[in-house]
Amino acid sequence: FGEPNLEELAIPQALARILSQDQTLLADYRRMLAFYAKLSNPANCLSLADIQNIRSLNLDAVKRLAKRKQVAHTTVAIFPPSTSKEGLLFEKLFPLGVPPDVNLMKELVKRLRSGEVDLKPKADSGWYEYQVYALETLLLPEKGAERDKLLLTKKFKERMLGAFKALVTKRRETHARMMEAHVRALAAPPPPLEINVAPRLRVEPAPTYYLRTARAYAFLANFLESAIGKDALDHLHGLKKDGERTTSLHAELLWMRDLFYGLYMISAEDIGMKTRFSSDEAVDQDRCYRIAVAWLDKATDDPDLAADTRVAVPITVDVTRGVTRVWLTLGVRLTKLDTKYVLPPSIKQAKGEGDWKPVASHKLHSANYLIPVDEFAEVELKGRRVLNREELQAICDKEKTKEAILDFLRK
Repeated sequence: FGEPNLEELAIPQALARILSQDQTLLADYRRMLAFYAKLSNPANCLSLADIQNIRSLNLDAVKRLAKRKQVAHTTVAIFPPSTSKEGLLFEKLFPLGVPPDVNLMKELVKRLRSGEVDLKPKADSGWYEYQVYALETLLLPEKGAERDKLLLTKKFKERMLGAFKALVTKRRETHARMMEAHVRALAAPPPPLEINVAPRLRVEPAPTYYLRTARAYAFLANFLESAIGKDALDHLHGLKKDGERTTSLHAELLWMRDLFYGLYMISAEDIGMKTRFSSDEAVDQDRCYRIAVAWLDKATDDPDLAADTRVAVPITVDVTRGVTRVWLTLGVRLTKLDTKYVLPPSIKQAKGEGDWKPVASHKLHSANYLIPVDEFAEVELKGRRVLNREELQAICDKEKTKEAILDFLRK
């Protein structure tokens, strides 16, 4: 993006003039822009609808209009790409292009930790912003309601950082066409009163992530219901690699919402934290809890978890140097999660009368889990090229290791 010249403005001006002559077409165009602004994120430049009433289109007029519309770029597009907080940050930090030795993910993480970048969605935010906001406490666990219930080791914080990087990449890849350039732990049953006590984690201890993800799905379901109607959603189906999904889009969105509400309650229960829902959040807690428990019992049979999620998404293009900066997820590996009680919990008999009693320190034991984690990487590709999923997956299968994959991609 840069300032357009007068010749570049001639085409959008001519198209805007055609739009202004057909009010039905103009209305459809506006509805489409509004739809994608919520489905993905607000536009980062002007659209044809924005300029259709300007008689004399020039650079000054475009600048004034861009300022009034509060878009990031003083240019015009037929289908304006969506903005993102990481994209705006990188443009601010590197207006002349990204230096070869800069790691963009590190820059994003640093600004999130300092508070310079705030992931909280705004009134005009789209689904992408809600999705990324759900990931915030993976990077900043102190912002989660569970902060007083968990004492996280350095290793686990590093694991959460890796999860943040990979999940941001996957969320962005889902929206790539619109953007500019649970894991189940194998858990032991609840311990009886008189035996050794160890932490029981049925999911990773990140309740705020689950809650915010549920709210992101609720946002999307509510938006689509208002935009195209519940009846239409009941007749639409999502897509997978080999065709349409069997369940309707509406049913799947509501199920995903309720699943993550349930995972939130399970995660909170595991660490002894009270759940909290906002006053306007109508959550059927018993139903959501049952859905999550049932899913965890058969999670390894879920075909969606067997899908290959190795993806590549472009972040910046440096025309001068002729390179494209890309974020990648290269596969899934198992890592060890060690847990123990810092403060002894209190327990009582599950049935019958009895008081809560703290567990004696000699009865406290640690618990160890193996959890799958995504492998994230950032690399520069020569030229203005983008890898689709199939191309990246073929390279990963051939080169095997992270180092070999990155060496191949740099060639």
